[in-house]
Amino acid sequence: MQTLNPTAPTITDPDQRRQANYALSHARRRLSGVRMLFVGAAAWSSIYIALVLWMQFGSAGILVMPTPLFRLS
Repeated sequence: MQTLNPTAPTITDPDQRRQANYALSHARRRLSGVRMLFVGAAAWSSIYIALVLWMQFGSAGILVMPTPLFRLS
């Protein structure tokens, strides 16, 4: 197993190893939850922006052809 710090002492006690593994997995789970929050926020914000653009310019202007967005008349 490759470690981040090769000079760190190796844990030989099974209880300490279990505690360290639990702490690491708990931190990974918490980070994964934070990452999912950011992914969810990005998804919802993109949906919100798409809805705002839809209501502003109409469905045909965004989905079918973008030329009505740039027409001045």
